[in-house]
Amino acid sequence: MAVHLMTVFWMNLAHITYQISNVVIEIFQYGLMTILSMEFRILAYKFENLKSLIEEKNEIEVKIKQVFPSEPSTSNNINQPKKRSALIRLQDIKPLVDKHNELFEFRNLLQDILSLSLHLRFILSSFQLCFLAFQITKSKEKYLFVAEMVKNLLNIFFQCYFGQMLKDSGHSIAKAIERMEWENIKDLKVRRSLLMIIRRSQKSIALRIINTYEITVEQFTTILASAYSYYTLCLEVF
Repeated sequence: MAVHLMTVFWMNLAHITYQISNVVIEIFQYGLMTILSMEFRILAYKFENLKSLIEEKNEIEVKIKQVFPSEPSTSNNINQPKKRSALIRLQDIKPLVDKHNELFEFRNLLQDILSLSLHLRFILSSFQLCFLAFQITKSKEKYLFVAEMVKNLLNIFFQCYFGQMLKDSGHSIAKAIERMEWENIKDLKVRRSLLMIIRRSQKSIALRIINTYEITVEQFTTILASAYSYYTLCLEVF
């Protein structure tokens, strides 16, 4: 009797530990993907509002010169300060380009870390959804498997949702630069740099399974289709 109780206790403890570990790992993964998505969105905001930020900087410089003039100024110059236009120079976009490169490096590092775990989860979830659906169809006690099936569906959905969020945040850089009317910038070097960023941002940054399949909302429908095909096969066999 004591051995039986100890065995049941140990099995429940192992199951609870396993579930807690899964939850912690998922939160950690989704947290990293969310932070990276936010960084891309912030960078897109800086690109889109680059002209206004430069204008504000120029206005501050003009006010500082009015308060602490380096040369004697006439009263007309003081009463009518000149507002400098927002001329985007190469040095203005250099910090943004460097930040973009850093985010891509972080994305590649995240891909190397999570690639294997994401791949295994997709494979296991496809089979689990198949067998759970089969158990619900054939078993008389369906309620025992419904909760587990819903949990697996939510796990896959959230993984695909955060993957889609990361992909959209990467494309937001190109859209932001297009909204700032980069083609009207006079400096040719600046236009070329922005064009290179647009081309790079149009490339998907979505995390991939074995460097082939993107983790997006479309992948969620692919998993459901695979699970359904396995399910129909089981119905025919059994």
